[in-house]
Amino acid sequence: MDVAPTCWIVTDGAAGNVKQCEALADALGADAEALTLTLRQPWASLVPYWRALGTLGITGELAPRLRGPWPELLLTAGRRAVLASTTIGRLASNVYRVHLLDPRIDPRHFDRVVCPRHDPCSGPNVTRTRGSLHAVNEASLATWRSAWSGTLGDLPGPRVVLLVGAGTRNVPLSTETILQHAATARDLAGDSGSLLVTSSRRTPPEVSHALRDRLGARAHFAEDFDENPYAGFLAWADRFVVTPDSVNMVSEALGTGRPVHTGIPDSVRGRPAKFLVGLRDDGMILPLAERPTEHHYGPLRECAGVATVIADDLARRRA
Repeated sequence: MDVAPTCWIVTDGAAGNVKQCEALADALGADAEALTLTLRQPWASLVPYWRALGTLGITGELAPRLRGPWPELLLTAGRRAVLASTTIGRLASNVYRVHLLDPRIDPRHFDRVVCPRHDPCSGPNVTRTRGSLHAVNEASLATWRSAWSGTLGDLPGPRVVLLVGAGTRNVPLSTETILQHAATARDLAGDSGSLLVTSSRRTPPEVSHALRDRLGARAHFAEDFDENPYAGFLAWADRFVVTPDSVNMVSEALGTGRPVHTGIPDSVRGRPAKFLVGLRDDGMILPLAERPTEHHYGPLRECAGVATVIADDLARRRA
């Protein structure tokens, strides 16, 4: 855009929601300010279906900002952030409001909704994606590779990155299932390669302990680095093994264009199952048991395309 939009990012603080909004703001060149949303009861439990008197339900750092001045662009993500978007829409009709992920209400309540295909969301203002938005592209990978060259560049290949999350309602994962992913990563690294391991905030401590016990001293765990090496892991990976619970982790790994192995247990159901099975059927993710020497697919990078749609919308509003 000729003039970058001022922007608020409003989320519940969940890492996956924040990262998607930040990636989109960065793709737009927006001057973004991130605000964490806190809700009072009963709004916290009833949103998005009950949004009446939204200004009374919003507390924390966003509350005093509801008097303006307003940004040109509002990016929200997640169920609770629906209340922030609809409330700001009533207070300031000139703010262009984009909601990421299925808002679970009619998309007409927003200027645009960006929603993965596996979510049941449709409408003339809905932009569909295959996975999550992320910042992984050729430029970012080159930057991260350079920044981490001294730490990760000397590690022997192949460098196999294990991304571990935790079970969810639709993707129940036992400790043994996660350890099966770890065993695959260890086997792919072989005797001469490097195994890089990172878990999420959701990973239970007992799972983290089990991973250390199973993988031993040869594994390089993210917690053992002076700073978070996640971006470096993405940039230096030759291959990934990813637990199937996180659309964000799978999407970021696929954004690199490197081979990605993900087990899909029979217990996976709902929207995650639709996402994972679709990727498997299209040859984008590999089962744990498959070990091809090469695996090529078009990297899953959708952020720039979504940014173009929003930039065009903003340009029409400015005209």
